Amino acid sequence: MISSVDSENFELFAEIESSVATLDASFCLGEKISSQNKLADETEKQIDIFLLESGYSKEAQSRLWALKGILKFIEGKKVEANKCFEVSKNLYKNHKISNYKKLFKNCQKLLVYR
Repeated sequence: MISSVDSENFELFAEIESSVATLDASFCLGEKISSQNKLADETEKQIDIFLLESGYSKEAQSRLWALKGILKFIEGKKVEANKCFEVSKNLYKNHKISNYKKLFKNCQKLLVYR
């Protein structure tokens, strides 16, 4: 999840992660995003607020951009999703955590197949 550097905001980050997971699961089950528009809009606003705040580690910023990319993908905005994933990747490209590499590859595959 988010690095220990951002532990004071753990609950807020966890809430964002949970919201994105709920929306993603609904999407995978074939539900229309319109039924969850309020949650999607609120989650994206929370992400944008965190991204505007300074002082977060590159890892945290990268994860937020990746989550925003997932939201954009769910909304059917593939170009915007890809831009978010690229920003995320560029923030974290020198880090050697395989989970992030897998995340980026999976997100790129989703953009191609859907």
